[in-house]
Amino acid sequence: MTRTYTLKEVATILSATKTREEIERIARQVRHWTLSGVLEPAGEKHTGTGRSRRYPADEIRFAAWLMELARYGVTVSIMLCLRYAFADARS
Repeated sequence: MTRTYTLKEVATILSATKTREEIERIARQVRHWTLSGVLEPAGEKHTGTGRSRRYPADEIRFAAWLMELARYGVTVSIMLCLRYAFADARS
């Protein structure tokens, strides 16, 4: 079985400074990308109260790449197009 990571674990992995503020900011960003369809959690996107989304390692790597693109002002709609392009390339 492939290991998956909670949203908090993902944000901590992606955080350079490991400060609470940065981890919270990254968690909001990852949550936004998930709800927008740019990131795909393992299982359900809308988990409900008390159930954490879980992300496979490939999604964490993709999120790191998205964070870099966001630094350069790449929009969510373009990120979503890139998501589809990568999905097509992997098929």
